[in-house]
Amino acid sequence: MLPEVNRPRILIVEDEAIVARDLEIQLRDLGYEPLAPVKRGEDAVRLAGELHPDLVLMDIHLAGEMGGIEAASEIRNRFAVPVVFLTAYAEQSTLERAKLAEPYGYVLKPYVEREFRIVLDMALYKHRTETALRDSEDRYRNLVDNLQAGVLLHGAEGQVLLANNRALELLGMPQEQLVSKTWLDPDWNSIHEDGSPFPGAEHPVPRCIATREPVPDVTMGVFRAKTQDRLWLQVSAAPRLNPDGSVREVICTFNDISGRKRIELELIAGREALRESSMHTQAILDNVVDAVITIGRDGLVESFNRAATHIFGYEAREVTGRNVSMLMPDQVRLNHDSYLRHYHETGEARVIGKAREMQARRKDGNLFPVSLAVSRISYQGKVTYIGLIRDITERTRATEALEEKSRQLRSLSRRVLEAQETERRRVAHELHDELGQSLTAIKINLQSRERFKDRSPTELNAENLRIVEDALQHVRRLAVALRPSVLDDLGLIPALRGIAEQTSARSGFAVRFQPNLPPVRLPPDVETACFRIVQEALTNIARHANAHHVDIDLFHDGEALVLGIHDDGCGFDFSAVRERAAAGDSIGLLGMKERATLLGGQLDIESIPGMGSTLRLRCPLLLPLETP
Repeated sequence: MLPEVNRPRILIVEDEAIVARDLEIQLRDLGYEPLAPVKRGEDAVRLAGELHPDLVLMDIHLAGEMGGIEAASEIRNRFAVPVVFLTAYAEQSTLERAKLAEPYGYVLKPYVEREFRIVLDMALYKHRTETALRDSEDRYRNLVDNLQAGVLLHGAEGQVLLANNRALELLGMPQEQLVSKTWLDPDWNSIHEDGSPFPGAEHPVPRCIATREPVPDVTMGVFRAKTQDRLWLQVSAAPRLNPDGSVREVICTFNDISGRKRIELELIAGREALRESSMHTQAILDNVVDAVITIGRDGLVESFNRAATHIFGYEAREVTGRNVSMLMPDQVRLNHDSYLRHYHETGEARVIGKAREMQARRKDGNLFPVSLAVSRISYQGKVTYIGLIRDITERTRATEALEEKSRQLRSLSRRVLEAQETERRRVAHELHDELGQSLTAIKINLQSRERFKDRSPTELNAENLRIVEDALQHVRRLAVALRPSVLDDLGLIPALRGIAEQTSARSGFAVRFQPNLPPVRLPPDVETACFRIVQEALTNIARHANAHHVDIDLFHDGEALVLGIHDDGCGFDFSAVRERAAAGDSIGLLGMKERATLLGGQLDIESIPGMGSTLRLRCPLLLPLETP
């Protein structure tokens, strides 16, 4: 029993005093702290706000104007307190109405103590898990929404899945309008810096999907329908890959460089006027957020604005007249002059006219990441190069933070599944060990007593023994269904062989299991995932497939474990099932997909109506070397 200070506090809402009193006694015996029971839904809502219980045990049918279902909805919406319904009615219509309140469980009267405790424990555990997941998602969303850069999450087909607040602000459209758009949409009317059309295939997102490589800063102009103006953006894309190397998602970040673009155009268009007033030119440059460095044909620095001083730590007088390579890492510095000569001789550009990310060197010798865009202007035979440099240290950190959050979410999902397996194991042990021992004791007692005089002792004992034996068999079946002990004791192959034989015996179709693995134990998470996937697949086949034969293959292929399940049943429309799963209506499919993902693997399902179905799991696995 839990210490009193740690006991979950449960508010009882029951209009029958005897039942309410019995519930108080039962809850206290089970280790909970029951709160004073109330009879009316209105009182339940008020006390939920005042006492903040951990859970509300609510009778569906209450006296008063507010029924149990209405009170449960009010409590959940206002105070986020989980509700478990207690009712003597099991009609489908009542349960359908109760679903609208999103309860965490049901207990039917008269209730069984074991079932009562399991429902309460699972409701409290589910509520804690959902609260932790919701908090993690809120932190992730707050991090992304507070970035100064616009961030779009694209699917593997290029469609927008999510957008942060900055992206919505820059692009001038609401979330619901932006989602499902792609950068290939002609409404953007994208153009190059010189005003020429920007082909969709050149956009960083499609390029990233095609090459599976990051695409750094690309400058483009997009049209905003809401404000009827053009926005200049510096766009980058980075892929998130599946274990097989295919693109899962693309993170697209972009910054508004309209101000910088206007200044750059002013620098080019007003070259002659700016030369006549170097102080005016320097004043403009000093008000640019990014570093602006101009160099001559020989690679010597001609101007160095205030932002460049802030970024690099040099005063303008320390840099002017010196080779710009002093701001570069050693390896790049050695090749800079030869690259410049090559460009002058051949006109082949590697940096000029392109955006790239690279390392730069501060005055103190430290290296840091920058975004570099170099433009070339020629006036009266003199060539000048303009370098626009942005310190992207914070952006790099933000990208790493996003990846870290993604890893944390995957880790959280893994922990949720692990917790589920732990709970299943615990319930299985309790059913098998505790309840099984109790029933065995009852069996022994019944063998030694005679209560009924109207039946012979032999007849009565035989009937009692049969009832107890049936109960014991039921408990064993429950334990095996929750967590077969053979999986923990003997491993995956015996467990799969057992479930194949059981399914074949009770389902009317033949199941052939063909393992081809060395006699070694696999990691526990791999064994659990494979067993649960087979269990779910066989359940679905028994319910829907009308199959005659099922083949289960398990073998090692190179550095991967492969599990295959094939049936000759009626098949199904996989696209429709996938849509239902995406909408949350096919938890079994989602569960199998999630287990495969947490193993770093991939689950593929193929089915053609009338021609059966095939499920194949492939996950990375290095088998240990066998010892003689």
